[in-house]
Amino acid sequence: MKPFLFAIPLVVLLASCASKPAQRIVPVTPEMSGRVLKRGETASVRHPEVIKAYPVGRYVEPRKRGVMHEAHTLYRVESSPKWNLTRPSGPPTIPTPVATASRPSGNELTVELNRQRQATQAVIQGGQIVSGKLTEMTEALQQNRVLAEQNAAMRKELQDTRQRLESLEDEMRSRLPDASKSAPATDDIPW
Repeated sequence: MKPFLFAIPLVVLLASCASKPAQRIVPVTPEMSGRVLKRGETASVRHPEVIKAYPVGRYVEPRKRGVMHEAHTLYRVESSPKWNLTRPSGPPTIPTPVATASRPSGNELTVELNRQRQATQAVIQGGQIVSGKLTEMTEALQQNRVLAEQNAAMRKELQDTRQRLESLEDEMRSRLPDASKSAPATDDIPW
């Protein structure tokens, strides 16, 4: 068992000493961007698909004898597009870099920079306006909450007052039952 335990650190030590292959970094220049091939150039790189048209006359459908088809044209893809793997004759064509647009002059850069600064200032000012409006809305919301609480308290007081008034009226009616009987029968009550 001990020789086995001695072999494990030795294997780990040897594995850690193994050299790693150096990675090759290929710089990519922005001038070597892709380009769209012209119609004549695509034939040397890729074969197009082949579509054939077949005129078909009237016929009865084989599976349903009660169905007849009128004459029409049938289109069929004969071969799908595929890459042209044959080597073109002549020297190999190496894609040439497309000429990039000329760099902007100092004046153009200054104008663009000033325009960007103005846009940034406009965005900052818009943010400040929005922040101010948000603060105002927060204050108004807080005032609305206070008013809502006051309204709720006033409603509760009004309800309590109505209940007290009703209870007092009921008590008064219970104390004076005879007064309604001895009241004059006329509708002329002096006020």
